[in-house]
Amino acid sequence: MMCASSLLLAIVAWASGAEAGLLYRRGSVPGARTQLQLVEEPSLQDAYDGWQNAELQPHLPLLGSPCTDLAVAEAPGPAMPISEGRLVVHGASQPTSVRKRPASRSWNDFAAQTIDDPAIELRYLAKEFLAQRKLQYRSLVPNTHEGGSAVIAHCGSCAEGTGCSTAWNFYVSEKDNKLVVQRSGVCSVQKNIPRLKRHWAQKYAAVGSPGRALQKMRDDGISEDEWPTDRQLEAARNYLKRQQNKGKAPLYPAICIGAFQLFLAHAPDHVQLLQTAEFPLVARKDKVLVAFGAPSALELARRSPMKTFLMDFTFKSNCHDLVLGCIGPVGLTGDGDLPHMRMIPAIFVLAREEDHEARRQCMELFFDIVGGRSLYEDAFMDFNCLQSAEKVCGQTVYLHRCLQHTKTDIEKAAHEKEKNGLTRLLRMEMLPLIKEWVVFSSTLPTDVEFHAFWTSILERITRRGTLQLS
Repeated sequence: MMCASSLLLAIVAWASGAEAGLLYRRGSVPGARTQLQLVEEPSLQDAYDGWQNAELQPHLPLLGSPCTDLAVAEAPGPAMPISEGRLVVHGASQPTSVRKRPASRSWNDFAAQTIDDPAIELRYLAKEFLAQRKLQYRSLVPNTHEGGSAVIAHCGSCAEGTGCSTAWNFYVSEKDNKLVVQRSGVCSVQKNIPRLKRHWAQKYAAVGSPGRALQKMRDDGISEDEWPTDRQLEAARNYLKRQQNKGKAPLYPAICIGAFQLFLAHAPDHVQLLQTAEFPLVARKDKVLVAFGAPSALELARRSPMKTFLMDFTFKSNCHDLVLGCIGPVGLTGDGDLPHMRMIPAIFVLAREEDHEARRQCMELFFDIVGGRSLYEDAFMDFNCLQSAEKVCGQTVYLHRCLQHTKTDIEKAAHEKEKNGLTRLLRMEMLPLIKEWVVFSSTLPTDVEFHAFWTSILERITRRGTLQLS
């Protein structure tokens, strides 16, 4: 890295523009000095590069001296031949040696596979290949192959600093449109134990219980120091189950259904179970839909003069991954310096997932028990609840989308990846600005102004390659 005086020397050399001007700097050895010569007014970047080259030579005496004693002098003789338009170093008074570049790797073909979609990014293809083969790697480094782009993945199963040279090189063959994988180097004896424990936990999670997984590892000859803990195996097993059950209705354990049946049969005095002929209480192993509320809160909601209600669902409120929904009147309070929203939690719903059925039951019970649709004029909710409310309420209630949920949805969508491996928002520094625009546009008085504002914004950021619209 250049120090301040080093950069000053490069700037002085660039600004002087003298074709035969020489820059001298005293070295650590008496009488030794280095000459820097300029030809045809090189640019500042050229001067910077040339001075970096000078600093990379450890044998030059100027490196051992402090960054002082700079002087500009005239050339004592004819200019020495140097590269055109470059800042070079010559005239060192000591014998020099050239630093050799490390020898290039010897790559051997490892695998090749056909690419289904040519638009998919090379880094995404490399990560997918390594994941399929269960190969541990530290990072992906850009590389080149025969003038084209490539990426290198370094081995991650060996501990760092132990001499492991294993790496994989990925590039796309233009002839047959295949992903070509090359391998080079050998692994070291010392392994990266924490990483290997996570690796074996993921690989043997499908075997069964932690005890069975460890027995399978013993049969397969896995070293005991690489065995994951019971907690790691259980976590990997639960993650695998969630991936396999995506899109499927979960089956709740008997302890969960038993607790629900006991709750429905003997509800506490301060809890009122809510059901109708259309919306009965359901607690089965494949479906849970239970509505309840506090009598005091229901009475307070009935007497409330507020004309606005709020509905929202939350996750991670229990150990069985059931969602908890709530609906009730909402209003503004001015206790502090700024107004705040305060809600009366009238009705709660426990459901398998936040779907239209759960949201519809929540709203229908609220209108039937607390008050009719004609009593409320406005409603605040997130986008999912808003879609269901539009079907239930129609045009009788003015629906508002929650700004906080909107900003959360935007941040989540910005990091989502398209098929080409790139995120939808290509320039993440624009994310705070987009959130500010969302808040600003919420204050626009008419739909025409809102439409014109966002049409202009989306057109400009997509044209400039900031956003991918699928």
